[in-house]
Amino acid sequence: MKKLILAKLGKFWKDTKGKLFHKFYDETKSVDENVQHHCPSEINPDHWRAFLEYRLEEDTLEKRHERFFSRGEL
Repeated sequence: MKKLILAKLGKFWKDTKGKLFHKFYDETKSVDENVQHHCPSEINPDHWRAFLEYRLEEDTLEKRHERFFSRGEL
């Protein structure tokens, strides 16, 4: 039961982060401009900046574009 709850929480957290990023991030603006003008009201601007910097790091972008294989494909 605990494992199921933690899995659901993890999926919810992952989905929420993606929705926030796509709803509030403007890729035509710099990180500083996004923090000043597009920061969600319920999020601390310093946390929003850290989140944007993490999402835009080269390693993070590579991980998001990697293709994961199912067990059937291995």
